[in-house]
Amino acid sequence: MKKGKIICIEGGFSRVDIENEIFLCDLRRRLIGPRSEIQTQISVGDEVSIEIVENNHGVITQLHPRRNKLSRLSPGFNRAEDIIVANIDLQLIVVSVREPKLNTGLLNRFLVIGEKEKISSVICVNKIDLIKNSDDIQDVNNYKKLGYPVYFTSAIQNNGIEELKIILKGKTTVFIGASGVGKSSLLNSLQPELNLRTREVSATTSKGRHTTTTPSLLKWDFGGYVVDTPGLRELGLWNISKKEVGSLFPEIFSLQDKCKFRNCVHIHEPGCAIINALESGIIDQQRYKSYKLIYQSLEE
Repeated sequence: MKKGKIICIEGGFSRVDIENEIFLCDLRRRLIGPRSEIQTQISVGDEVSIEIVENNHGVITQLHPRRNKLSRLSPGFNRAEDIIVANIDLQLIVVSVREPKLNTGLLNRFLVIGEKEKISSVICVNKIDLIKNSDDIQDVNNYKKLGYPVYFTSAIQNNGIEELKIILKGKTTVFIGASGVGKSSLLNSLQPELNLRTREVSATTSKGRHTTTTPSLLKWDFGGYVVDTPGLRELGLWNISKKEVGSLFPEIFSLQDKCKFRNCVHIHEPGCAIINALESGIIDQQRYKSYKLIYQSLEE
């Protein structure tokens, strides 16, 4: 038995990296269980044990426990969890402030999931060559105050690339973000031989068009792995309860013990420290709006 990491899943087979040697592996039948709740039995990033059959072919015999995961809603009617990638050290959330505009709602959902899954989050503002003035980055700079690292890059001008390499080295990183923010261009700047396809943002809708369709795990030449995911328009909030949402927003978590009522949900209660902080400008309006939307979308 040898232990490795799944780097790609295609056509019912998985490619497993074991000490820089790639094995094409099938899944042992006993590992295939009911799919009513989890759409994907194995995922990119999973650590597995394999039994080598011949040459560079093998059979996956064991799936090791996951440290964390990113999921979305599976296509179809079963509404199951579809795991995109597992065992992540860092999520690099790529955004832009122009072409397309910053989507704070999606950014906040990514950050909430990072907090829930205990994945370190870094915000990367790409396309800085399109920034016109300091007002363009005011919303992004607010995240620095919350403790989230913010990096500024331009894949076109090759700005900020070396700084990114330092934080990515030796980690398994997921590049995540809306379509059109330049994830593939950024990956190509970090390692040109990746040769990922890129497309420009639609001039009519200001929305990006998907470049990557399936996730795959690639090795950096400077150490570590990267997963380039499809542009996500819907991100699942799995295993998050209403009562824990506040703890996934650092600015709310730091103040919620000061609320008058212990079961305060920070929406309409009197003596709410969060609402007071919102009214005094301590808590950002867009962040609070995201909190309410996420809270109200979850089941009891």
